[in-house]
Amino acid sequence: LGLVAAMGKNDVAISKLTREEIEAILGDYGFELDKYAPMFGGYSSTNYRVEGKGKVAMLKIMNGYDREWVEGQTAIQRYLQQSGFSGACFPLPIANEGSKVAKGYVSVRGGTPSCLLTFLPGTNAERALETNHALRTEDVLSEIGRGLAQLHSVAVSPDAKLRDYKKGGACLVIDHINDIHLVAFESSPHTKNHPFLPFYKRALVDLKECMKPRNLPTGIIHGDPFLDNVLIDAKTGALSAFVDWEDVTVGPLLFDLACCIIGTCYREGDDLITESRMLAILKAYAEVRPLTKDEMDLLPRFMRMTLLCNCAWRF
Repeated sequence: LGLVAAMGKNDVAISKLTREEIEAILGDYGFELDKYAPMFGGYSSTNYRVEGKGKVAMLKIMNGYDREWVEGQTAIQRYLQQSGFSGACFPLPIANEGSKVAKGYVSVRGGTPSCLLTFLPGTNAERALETNHALRTEDVLSEIGRGLAQLHSVAVSPDAKLRDYKKGGACLVIDHINDIHLVAFESSPHTKNHPFLPFYKRALVDLKECMKPRNLPTGIIHGDPFLDNVLIDAKTGALSAFVDWEDVTVGPLLFDLACCIIGTCYREGDDLITESRMLAILKAYAEVRPLTKDEMDLLPRFMRMTLLCNCAWRF
């Protein structure tokens, strides 16, 4: 885990496009390219800052996803925008609806789904904390906790027909519930005798118990609210936006909060949650959306569950 955490998103390049390929995709959005630059990405996407005719946007190439999945993602992002939530980049519409490779908000030109997003200034929170030692980690985490609660305060109408965690997202928790990872681990010669497997089996029992239908508040969850998926003002630490919404879905809000804590509250090289960091998130979060008693009681178990999901993905 430490090696993965130390690897910046710019160190990962799943795909690389030429200027001509970028121009072709942008043509579906009616965006005339002047200049572009690669931005932080990761395992799930390749991102470019694009400029043209005084406009700035973010082109996101969605590696490993199909069109239906990206359409589900952009549907939730548009719902957030229409609901007045400001802490995200939002999809821009396809200009040529007669295209065979692009419709709505998604282009599949070149074979890989892509979307064009509004651009928000900011610096990757992880990198900002590494480079600006005047920033206090707990202050940044308070900003993130407050922003996450604002996201969770967006009411979801059943008529919106947004995807939920049973269809995916949220660290692919549904794959654990359905034993997809367990079968893969047990059948692979690389993992079937690994000491991680007995641990995983024991932890999986509690994961399934936690995700049983309960009377927990639900709503839109980011699904992966780690520091490298947050943009902040590099000087002040103020929250700009959550980014990389590939895991967005509708599910228990507690899942997202727990995932945020396990993704931001460990010091590098330490295997214990830093109490001051966790309290910074929880206090700011609760000022916007107080937790129910059931959520407070279940928080430690949900933290273990979301940590398991992330460990299994990296394993």
